[in-house]
Amino acid sequence: MKKKFISHDDDVIDLSKLFKIIWHGKTIIIIAIVISFLLGTLYQKRIPDSFVASITLKPKNNSEFVKLDYTLDFINLNKIGLINTNNDATKYKNINILILEKFIEELLDYEELVLVLKNNKKIKERIFNLSEKKQNRQLFQYSNLLKTNKITSKKLDFPVVEYVVTFEWDKSDEAIDILQQIVNLTLKNFEESFLNQLALMLEIKKKKVLDEDNQRLEYLLEQSQIAQELKIEENQIDVINLSKSNNVLFNINSNDIAYYLRGSKAIQKEISLIKNRKYKMFNNINKEIEAFRGSKINWLEFNFNLINVKSVKDLDSRTFLIKSILGGLLVGIIYVILANIFQSQTVSRKKTNKI
Repeated sequence: MKKKFISHDDDVIDLSKLFKIIWHGKTIIIIAIVISFLLGTLYQKRIPDSFVASITLKPKNNSEFVKLDYTLDFINLNKIGLINTNNDATKYKNINILILEKFIEELLDYEELVLVLKNNKKIKERIFNLSEKKQNRQLFQYSNLLKTNKITSKKLDFPVVEYVVTFEWDKSDEAIDILQQIVNLTLKNFEESFLNQLALMLEIKKKKVLDEDNQRLEYLLEQSQIAQELKIEENQIDVINLSKSNNVLFNINSNDIAYYLRGSKAIQKEISLIKNRKYKMFNNINKEIEAFRGSKINWLEFNFNLINVKSVKDLDSRTFLIKSILGGLLVGIIYVILANIFQSQTVSRKKTNKI
């Protein structure tokens, strides 16, 4: 290792000499690689292992959703962007996806995760002496352990959506159990929240219809009073249209004529019909919503028996050891090159001193 591989005259690296230097120092490089590998292995063993449990959630093709589709259409949820019913062929697929998306929204508020972990023996011991506020803050710090990954594709022009939900924990059995508890609790809360939302929006729609009817009643009462004062009992619109048509060449729209001309009898009949409306459609839809509660509907497609568990250490060990080997190789090469440069400079100084 006495030859220089850098020319100080033109600062050009001689690659052939560089490779010779590395080759001559291969023993040192191999030793550096072995040491780095052993240190990496030792460090890897000292790292506490954790496990990732994962489950795949898919939209459920359920015939019960046909009733739900009727309810959604009645409430007009598609008009406010909750579903996209461009055509009948994709309507049911979109409803299934809507349910899956709503479930994921419920899952990612982390309330179910916090509640499950709050009842975990290990977590209870950690937060036992903390105030309730600090307990909740501590519990929400575990939210990064629960993750979701959305996978989208198309099959026969239909959107295909599924989610992979993962949970990381220090014990594999507990990871599976906690993930199951989170999914079950989220399903329960999702069903209650989703159906409550439908019931609320049905009430809002009913209130809107009632308000429109009340406004109509107020208008009709005014028109009825005018008709009674003018002593117009029977419909006078046709008479007016007939007389007008003798003077003009176009038809008169009856909607443009004062409503009281329809006569007090017709107006009173319309008032009576509005007052006696039973709004049976709203009651029927409400019954459909309530029928979903506690009916044990399979909202999503998943199987707890297919929960997959992998060791985080096993997943990272290969990458970590490869990095250790590459790190040892780099350190060895740098050491050999620096040692060669230092040795060359030492030899050069000795020659200069002799002269």
